[in-house]
Amino acid sequence: MSMRKLFSTIFGLVVSASPLLVNAQMTEPAAREQALNVVRTELHLGLNKFLQARRDETLEQSLATAVARPSWSEFIYKVSEDGDEIKEHAVVHHITTDGDPTFTVAINPRSGSLHRIQGFKDSLAEFNKLMTEANVKVLTSDQAEAVAGFYREVNPQRASLVPLSSLLDLKQAAERHCQAFPFNPNEKNFEAWWRRAKPLYADVPFRQTAVRSGSDYLVEWIVLSSDAKGNCGGTPLRARLTVNSNAHVDEPTFAPIQKVIARPTKPTCSDCRSAIPMEHFDKAGGSFLAPALLALSRLSTHYPLFTTHFLLGTSAPGVRRVEHRMVMGCRIPCGFQGCGL
Repeated sequence: MSMRKLFSTIFGLVVSASPLLVNAQMTEPAAREQALNVVRTELHLGLNKFLQARRDETLEQSLATAVARPSWSEFIYKVSEDGDEIKEHAVVHHITTDGDPTFTVAINPRSGSLHRIQGFKDSLAEFNKLMTEANVKVLTSDQAEAVAGFYREVNPQRASLVPLSSLLDLKQAAERHCQAFPFNPNEKNFEAWWRRAKPLYADVPFRQTAVRSGSDYLVEWIVLSSDAKGNCGGTPLRARLTVNSNAHVDEPTFAPIQKVIARPTKPTCSDCRSAIPMEHFDKAGGSFLAPALLALSRLSTHYPLFTTHFLLGTSAPGVRRVEHRMVMGCRIPCGFQGCGL
């Protein structure tokens, strides 16, 4: 074979293969159709039934922030039975009144992988699979908060996850709850709720936190629970999401908010009687420092929000080297004054 013919053959092979290379990445219409199909299958809908897919670029940007790689791309669709169906000379409005009709589907245009990240029974597991494919590595608290932010926006399990950033946020969210079912134009239910809630939560810090726990991060923020009988505004709760180093998350947990207790200006001997586990001390007795150490320990248990840490060590018999917390402003002699020790 001559060089000219060899070159022509190679060039022809490259040209014939080029469409495959160009079409290797999934197009946006093809991804949209896949999202529609997976939800149609989930809902057992025929092809003649209306279903709408809307691309959510806000979620895509939130995912890009969590992934922190400019080369990463993902199509994310909100698929719903709600929407406007355009017909010949008519527009049909579809409205669903039974629950949340929205499903969220993420599709990678390069690999073609599909993840059902919201509205499906396995959406939490699918969310974690998406994070695995994105190869996210959580090394800082900022990255953990970015993953938590994306998780909140997706909301795989449709929980109450909207963060409250201030006391005003709490008030406005509770007011919306109280006016929803039934609507009360006099706002008497809300006013009663706010009179009870304001003094309880006025001093609560509403900021989000991300604290390392081993190789994980614990991201916490405050949310408002659903309304209940006799409690139209709901209850503020502290939500906690565990984010591991691979950006996998566990199901969030919710706990009541601890009321902030003001520190008394002059602790009295009665304060020393607050109980504390005795494992802080060896069972062997006889130490003349033991009463003072026990008093400090009991005080620190009674006022944990207003303490500073210090390491208290002694070589006296019967007392271990133990970390205790001392109440600011309290006096050690309280332990020697017959406080019921």
